Amino acid sequence: MPNWRPFTMRRPYIVLLVLISLALAGVQEWLYQRSIWYARQDPPSAILEFATPQAVTLLDFFCWKYLPTIIFVSYGVFWQITDYQIKRLEPFYQLSQPTGSTAAESLNMDYLTFYNFLTPFKAARFKQWAVLYSALGTLMATTLAPTFQNASLITEQARDPQNNNLVYVRIDPVWSRLLTATLVAVAAFGILLFFKLRRKSGLLSDPRGIAGIAAMANKSHILMDFREMDLAKHNEIHAKLRHRRYNMYKSCLWQGEYIKHGTEQIDHGNLRTPTPSCYDSSPASSSSSPCSPSYASFPSSCSPPPTPSPTNSPGSSPPSRP
Repeated sequence: MPNWRPFTMRRPYIVLLVLISLALAGVQEWLYQRSIWYARQDPPSAILEFATPQAVTLLDFFCWKYLPTIIFVSYGVFWQITDYQIKRLEPFYQLSQPTGSTAAESLNMDYLTFYNFLTPFKAARFKQWAVLYSALGTLMATTLAPTFQNASLITEQARDPQNNNLVYVRIDPVWSRLLTATLVAVAAFGILLFFKLRRKSGLLSDPRGIAGIAAMANKSHILMDFREMDLAKHNEIHAKLRHRRYNMYKSCLWQGEYIKHGTEQIDHGNLRTPTPSCYDSSPASSSSSPCSPSYASFPSSCSPPPTPSPTNSPGSSPPSRP
């Protein structure tokens, strides 16, 4: 089976996301332990302390206010890139299965414009686990992690009478542990995604743009399913196609009921055309088209079957001639 996939869905990139998640969790725990150690000193101290705002250097202020935000925003963007590609290519993977997939689970599926917070529920409903793991990891990396990180940095006024004018920058224990747990959970989803993406993608190349998708539906029996639907609404299209099963074979779409990848003998005489308006009087050679299955091919155009010539039988008159 073909196995093209973008770089952001390959193993090195997924491993990188997992390592970054674990590294951020480790750094956050180290900062928390360091903050506790400073607070227990005599006299107490902190990872950053100052008496007046002018006493804070530009580098310290940048590392305190801006550097964590930049890191976690970039971290979330890395996850969003992978999540976008998985959602975009999941319908093609479903179509490439040996038994194909219904239109409700593939052609009509659109995760990219769906609500992000409801995507995990939709993916779980259709048992599309790669989308589920990616969506959960991305939501936690882009929403929970930056929120917990921003709340984990707190300022406290010094309680020592001798240093009552000092301000301490410390790590809040509750928010810090929530952030660490979130990052570990994201790493766990990345590991699950790593094993789930060992599957074959079923694609020969990137189905980029409308032209790339339209090139897959180049068989008449597929195009007939969309006849007179140019002005139809999305709900009408979904209602008409959701129970139809399709299959992708060598980047071409076929109706899944009639595509089987097996070694059993197929009686070509019992094969029926996928649409009532198309007929095929004899099975075509499998080598006639690079997109044809190994045992049969469908008609490339809709045309009525040839009229059989009349035969003479006992008791019947010969056919009249013009």
